[in-house]
Amino acid sequence: MIEHERSYVFTHEGAHGFLESNGLGLKDLSDTACESIEDYYLGKGMRVRKSKKVEDDVYSFVFTRKTGEKAKGYRFEFEEKISEDLATQLMAESTMQVKKTRIKLSVPNNIAYAVTMDFIDEPMKLAVLEIEALNEVVFPIPADITTKLFGIQLKECPLCSYKLFNRRIGIAGGPSSGKSETAKSLSHTLNTQMNANSYHVAEFATTFIQKYKKNPNFWEEFFVWHGQHERERSSGTANIVISDCPTFLAYVYLLHLPKDKFSKDTAIVLAKMYKRVLFDIDWYSDLILLEMKEYKENSIRYQSGLEEAVEIQSRIRAFLDDHRINYSVYDYTKKDEILRDLFYINVFTKFYSPVTTESMDRAKCAICGTREGVLQVDNSTMRVECYPSCAGTRGS
Repeated sequence: MIEHERSYVFTHEGAHGFLESNGLGLKDLSDTACESIEDYYLGKGMRVRKSKKVEDDVYSFVFTRKTGEKAKGYRFEFEEKISEDLATQLMAESTMQVKKTRIKLSVPNNIAYAVTMDFIDEPMKLAVLEIEALNEVVFPIPADITTKLFGIQLKECPLCSYKLFNRRIGIAGGPSSGKSETAKSLSHTLNTQMNANSYHVAEFATTFIQKYKKNPNFWEEFFVWHGQHERERSSGTANIVISDCPTFLAYVYLLHLPKDKFSKDTAIVLAKMYKRVLFDIDWYSDLILLEMKEYKENSIRYQSGLEEAVEIQSRIRAFLDDHRINYSVYDYTKKDEILRDLFYINVFTKFYSPVTTESMDRAKCAICGTREGVLQVDNSTMRVECYPSCAGTRGS
C-alpha cells in the first residue's frame, strides 16, 4: 500500500499543551483510543511491531517493510502478520527499539485523515503527532494540514523514526567558537531531559596536545584524523553521537600547517587525507557550523591568535561550500534552538493558548482569561498573555 502521512514532533509536555489547547485532552479518553506499541527495527525501513490495545490481553505481531523517503510525502508499505515465535527471533536481532503509547484523536470536522499522538518513552522521550490520509481521494496531504485541522502551522518532521532517533552530529567551527561546550551541553540535555542515549565524542587533537606537550605537525595530523575517526566509530550503543571535532577538520588544519609545497610526500599525504575525510562526510547525519562570537586565548589550541582563528573559520566554511555539503549555522549561545531544529520540535506549553494572526482580535490571555492587553509574545509558539501584569508573573 501507499502511505501518505505527515509528522510533527513535541516534547511530552508540549504535546499535552497542544492537545489541551485544541480541546483534545487525554483525561476523558476511553481505553479503546489507546494502544501500547513496541517497534523493533532491523534497519532503516524494516521493523517488527508488537502491539495491543489497552483492553486486549494478547499482543499482535506485524512485520513491516517500507521503501522511499518520508520527506517526499509518501512511502510504499508492506505489512504481514507473523507468529510470536518468529517475531521473537527477529526482535532479538533488532538494532533499535521504540516504545510508545499511541492515542487515537477525534478531531472535529475531520473524516479524511487518521490523527494520532504517539507518546514515546524509548529511545527518546518525545511525542509525535501523525496525520495519515485514509484513502487516495485526499492524496497528497496538503502542507498546511495542521492549519486546516488545528488553526496553527506546525513545523513538520521529514524523518522516519529510524532516522530521527539515530543521529551522527558533527559540531564544526574555528577555534574559540564553542564546539566542545555546545556538544557537551546538547548531549547532557538529551540524556537528562529527554531520556536519550547520547554520547559526546571529545576532540582527539586536544588529547594529543596534552599527552605529547606539543601541537601536531603536518606529518602527525594524519594520526589526529585517525584518532578522531576511531573515537567516533567506537561510540558503543549510543543512538545519538555528537562530535565536537568532525574528522574533516583534520584536513582543514592539514592545509593550514607548514609544509613543503613541492614535496611528493606532502602531496601524497594531502591526497590520502582528502580521500578519507570525503568518505567520512556521509557518516554524519547533521553538520553544524558555529560562528565565533568572541575569541578567547587557550594554551591548548593550535593557532596563535585571533587572526589565525578567523582564517581557520573561513577555511572550514569554504570547504563545506566548495563540496556542497549541507550544514546549519548557529553560535554557541543558541543551544536550545539547535536542539529544537535538530529534532524538529514544536515548542508548546500547556499554560498558554495558541492563536493565529487572524484570531488575535478574539484571543484570550491563558492566565487571566481577559482580552485586554493581549500580546502575541512569540510568533513561533503563538503564545499570548497580558502585558505587563500576567507577562510579569511568567515563571514565578
